[in-house]
Amino acid sequence: MPDTTVLIKPASGMCNMRCRYCFYYGGDGHSNGIMSDETLETLIMRTFEYAGSDGRAHAVHLAFQGGEPTLAGLEYFEKVVSLVGKYNLRGHKVNYAVQTNGLCINREMAEFFAEKRFLAGVSLDGNREIHDMNRLDAAGRATFSRVMKTLRLFDDVGVEYNILCVVSRVTARHPSAVYDGLTGAGFRYLQFIPCLDRNGGGFSPDPDTYGKFLCTVFDRWYKDLSAGKNISVRDFDNYVLRAAGRSPEICTMRGVCGCYFTVESDGSVYPCDFYVTPEWRMGNVAEMSFADMLSSDTAKRFISESTAHPSECRQCRCYGFCGSGCRSLRDSDGKNIFCESYKHFFDHSYSRISELSRRFFGR
Repeated sequence: MPDTTVLIKPASGMCNMRCRYCFYYGGDGHSNGIMSDETLETLIMRTFEYAGSDGRAHAVHLAFQGGEPTLAGLEYFEKVVSLVGKYNLRGHKVNYAVQTNGLCINREMAEFFAEKRFLAGVSLDGNREIHDMNRLDAAGRATFSRVMKTLRLFDDVGVEYNILCVVSRVTARHPSAVYDGLTGAGFRYLQFIPCLDRNGGGFSPDPDTYGKFLCTVFDRWYKDLSAGKNISVRDFDNYVLRAAGRSPEICTMRGVCGCYFTVESDGSVYPCDFYVTPEWRMGNVAEMSFADMLSSDTAKRFISESTAHPSECRQCRCYGFCGSGCRSLRDSDGKNIFCESYKHFFDHSYSRISELSRRFFGR
C-alpha cells in the first residue's frame, strides 16, 4: 500500500488576493466557507482509517491549499495536529505542508509551523515588478513587500519553505530577471508552473515563449550547479531523475493520474485539485470511506481517461520525460498545449540532463 496523500482546502476558494490570472478569480464566489470542526475530525479519522487499513505504518502526507488556507486561522491548524495525535494510533509518520500567499501569517502562526515542521510553499512571481503586475490583494494593492516580509519571518523562526512561481505571459518574457530575482534573494528551492488561463484573459504564455523561458532558466540553473551553488528547480530535478531511470516524485511526469484525495471544506472529495467539479466528485467524508471512494466508478474513470495519450505522444522522443505532461494541460485531442515548448526545451537541455544524471546517480 502506498503512502496516503490528502490535499485539504480548509477555506475552500476563499482568498485575500485577486491575482489577475487566477481561475478562482472573484474571491469567495467559488467557496464553501471554512471547514467545520465536525468535518475536520471526520476527515482526520477517515485519513488514518485508510492509511492503516493494511496494518502497516505508512507515511501520511497532509497538505493544505486554497484559495488561501491560512484564512482558516491558527486554531484550525492546531486542531489538525491535535486530531492527528488522537487518530494516529499506528504511529504513521506524518508530513505537513501548506501552500500560501503569505499575506496573513503572523509570528505566532509562523512559530507554530516551525515547531510542527510544516513545509510551506510560498507564491512569489519573481522580482517585485513582475510579481506586482498580477498578484494583487483584494483591494487591488501590490503584495510583493508583504510576501517578502513573511519569507524573512520564516527565515527567522525556522520554517522550511519553497517558492512557487506561476509563469504567466509576462513572466515568461523575463526568464533571467525572474530566476535572478529569486536566487538573488537567497531562495534555493524553486518551482515554476505555467499559468493555466481558464478565464480567457490572455495570461497563459504562448508555447514558443514558454519554451524559451524554460531554456534560459535551465541554462542559469546549470551554471549555478556547475559553480557549486545548490539550487533546486523541481521540474529539472525530476528530469534528472527520469534520465537516471528513476521514478519522478512529481505526478505530472508519470503519464497517468493517480487519485490522491482532494477534500473541499464541506467534506466533498475529488481525485485532483484541478478537477474539483461536480463531474469528478467521488463522495463525502461524512458518508464514505476513502477506500470506497478509491474503488468508485468515478475514480476508476479518472485514472483510465488519463492514460489515453495520442500515438504522436507515445512515439515522441520526449515522451519518456514528460509522459504527455499534466492532464489539465492537454487539449481535446489529448496533446499537451505546451508540447512544442517541451520539445524545444529537451533539444536544448538533453545532453546536460544526461550528464547530471551520471554525475548524481551514476547513469
